[in-house]
Amino acid sequence: MPEDVMHCGFLFSLAKTLHCSILDIPGRVVPSDYEIVSMTHYSVWNCIDKLYGTLIVDHQVRLVSVFVHTTNSILQWTYDEWANKLKEKDFIMLPMIFRSGACIVQPDGVLGLIVPWPDTQRNYNEDGGKYHYITNMDGTLHEMQTLALLQHLLPVGTELYLDVHSISGILLRSKIPRNQEHLRYIVVRLNTPSVMHPDVNKVYVTYLQRPSKANASVSTFSSTTITVDVWELVSAIGEEDYIPALMM
Repeated sequence: MPEDVMHCGFLFSLAKTLHCSILDIPGRVVPSDYEIVSMTHYSVWNCIDKLYGTLIVDHQVRLVSVFVHTTNSILQWTYDEWANKLKEKDFIMLPMIFRSGACIVQPDGVLGLIVPWPDTQRNYNEDGGKYHYITNMDGTLHEMQTLALLQHLLPVGTELYLDVHSISGILLRSKIPRNQEHLRYIVVRLNTPSVMHPDVNKVYVTYLQRPSKANASVSTFSSTTITVDVWELVSAIGEEDYIPALMM
């Protein structure tokens, strides 16, 4: 999403030019034009020395600090010099997930929802440079550093499957076409919150709706965004055991 890369959007065009991942870009080749916000934490990465850290900007005292988690050390520069110093140290600033409703998929295919840390109410925690995410209704919090999270982050628009036997699925049961009532899942797509103050513990997904008449054209379809729990969704299913669109 654009807000994930507002401070470092140029990294992706640079990676395309260099034919590599953004994680393989050395800081020395990056232009010093990051866009940052005071008292916000950012992950930084040095692909040469394999160093991972957190950068914090304090505009009040005009200082920028980098806590290098890999070596448990601190770098500190003035506000006027930090961008060039960061570049000299071969660090790049990584995309950050500040938004609500962002999801990851674990290597085993289980979905996770990124949620704020209880003590700070921020998605990202500078202590270890980690994010929290939940996968099931018991609320167990799992941790993941930015490097891993970026590799498992699901793009907005990703096709997911809502279990019709879940609470959210049951609420949609009346919209399922009669000839598809035996199917197990409803196709949805990962979306972003559509409200100013979103529920940080919910996933926002969108499903298609079609008119009841059989020969309705695609142009007459509409869509609806709802909130669901992450454990009500699956990332992959077997065969074609899904309902592509609900009834209006």
